[in-house]
Amino acid sequence: INIDLSSIWFIYSMNQLPTDSALKDRIFPIMVPGYSLNEKIQIGAKYLLPKNLKIKGLKETDVVISESAMGYLINKFTNINNKGMREIETLLKNILNKIHFVVNNPDFDISFMFDKKLEFPVNITTKMIDKFCKKQKVNPSIQAMYL
Repeated sequence: INIDLSSIWFIYSMNQLPTDSALKDRIFPIMVPGYSLNEKIQIGAKYLLPKNLKIKGLKETDVVISESAMGYLINKFTNINNKGMREIETLLKNILNKIHFVVNNPDFDISFMFDKKLEFPVNITTKMIDKFCKKQKVNPSIQAMYL
């Protein structure tokens, strides 16, 4: 089958401009700004958290995170230059997985980590975020790779 692609527009996203000059000459980049910190906080609290709670089979009232705690999570544990939401969603998934495990396994003793036993509803605090997340150092030679 012969298909003439000369009149077709391909729209795609990329993290950086290509280095190949032939491809570079044929693309028209449209730069789209990323989300601001306030937008990330709103998206995280109002969309990503409820979405991932539903995936886990939990109710929206089972785990609550304030806007200030969401801002803390974003500021402390994500690359502030990253304008997207993937990293934030991954952090939220990890926190929810840990909370779900701890609450549903009462024999698992983590009392040394928290002031009281975790049970639903859980109000995520900055102290909890510090205990559930850790800042990862990325080797600069593999910084552009997905880990």
